Amino acid sequence: MEIVLAAVVAAVVAAAVVSLMTRRTRPAAVAMGPAPSRTAEPGPAARPTATVARTRDEDPELDVRRAELARIEERLLSKQEALDLRLAEVARKEQTLEDRARNLDRDSEKLKEAKHEHVRELERVAGLSAGQARQILLKELEDALRHDSARLIRQVEDEAKHEAERRSRAVQPEVQQAPDPDVDEVPAEDA
Repeated sequence: MEIVLAAVVAAVVAAAVVSLMTRRTRPAAVAMGPAPSRTAEPGPAARPTATVARTRDEDPELDVRRAELARIEERLLSKQEALDLRLAEVARKEQTLEDRARNLDRDSEKLKEAKHEHVRELERVAGLSAGQARQILLKELEDALRHDSARLIRQVEDEAKHEAERRSRAVQPEVQQAPDPDVDEVPAEDA
C-alpha cells in the first residue's frame, strides 16, 4: 500500500515538473520569435513589446509556481519519509510475529513430547498400557453403574410398595362400609 502511494506521489511530482518545464520553455521560445502559424501575424513592431510584457508578467508567476512546487516536493519527501518509517515499523512487527510463531511452535512440540513422556511414565509405574487402563476404568464404571441402577430400582420398588399400602388403607374403610355384592340380602321378616 505504501509503495503504491509513493509511486503515485512520484508521478504527481513528475507531472508538475514537466508542466513547469513546458511553461518555462514557452516564454523563451516567444522571445526568440513566434512559432510559425497559418494565421496572420502582427507587424514586427508589436512583437517585441508583447514578448517583454509576457516575460515580466510571467516572472512573478514562475516564482510562485516554483515556490509551490518546492512546497509540494517537501510535503512529498516528508510523506515518503513517513512511509519509509511505517514500512520499517511494519517489517519489524512482522519479524516479531514470525519469532513469536516459531517460539509457539517450538513450545507446542515440547508440550506434546512432555505429554507423551508423562503417559509413558504413568504406564511404566502402573504396569499397564493405555488400553489396559482403559479396560479397567470401563469395568469399574460398569460396576458403579450397575450398583447405582440396582439402588434406584430398589428405591422405585419401595416407593411403589408404600404407595400401594397407602391406597389400600384408603380403600379398606370404603370396602367395609359397602355391602358385599355376593351376599343376597334377605329382607327381614316381621313375625
